[in-house]
Amino acid sequence: MINTLKGKLGEADSEISQLAEGIVEKVKEKYGSYDPESLKEILTPILEKILGDEAALGELGDLGNLDFDKALAQNAMARELTADYIRDKNADILESGDVQIVDVNNIFDEMSRSDSEEFPHVAYVLQSNYTEDEEHQLHYLCESEDLIQLTLHEEEDGSLTVSDTQIVEEEDYEAFLQDLCKNGYKTAEDCLDSIEYGKACFPYVLSDYLEEHQEYTGIEYDGEMHTAEELDEIAAEHEAALYPEEAALYLQEAESDAQ
Repeated sequence: MINTLKGKLGEADSEISQLAEGIVEKVKEKYGSYDPESLKEILTPILEKILGDEAALGELGDLGNLDFDKALAQNAMARELTADYIRDKNADILESGDVQIVDVNNIFDEMSRSDSEEFPHVAYVLQSNYTEDEEHQLHYLCESEDLIQLTLHEEEDGSLTVSDTQIVEEEDYEAFLQDLCKNGYKTAEDCLDSIEYGKACFPYVLSDYLEEHQEYTGIEYDGEMHTAEELDEIAAEHEAALYPEEAALYLQEAESDAQ
């Protein structure tokens, strides 16, 4: 969906790219799901500002006649296929423990930009496994970090299947991404930034897991046990360190609103 949106906007620069990549997460925070109507509710005023006026927005039709339902469904399928592959791969490598948390960070895909039935989908995936103690706290056991490319095939019914996979070694990340992005809509630097963001904001994933699994009282992160609220604070600090200018602007706006 984001890729198609960027295509409709023309040669979008990295700032618009980063803005678009944050939209879906903001929708989830506000509405608790990726409902297409709520997504369009947030996208429309943003597009109006980017394009300059309502007339220009109207030229896109219904956001470029984008099939939101299909785009969101295929995005979810791609994420699940990626998570399943990583779980299967790690089943013979990592100690399973009691809980396995897998976070899929989409780095690059062309599913909504390509007319082909096959397209690459690249993701950075973190898997962290934990053991539960008598107080229902989750202690860190082991983890894996993978940059993976799935070649996805779109079936006639719109579902996706995997026709090929490639795990990229860490020392080859930059060269792989440079080659991947040479004719793409993103740069290798954009992709590497997305990887760093996924690492920094993993505490958000752990916080969400605690919120969704109330039977657990805490998760170990960076050698210490934390609650969901503490993990949110840690992730926010990491995010602010990655984007200090945006964090300062957000703080100014929050203080202004408070006044």
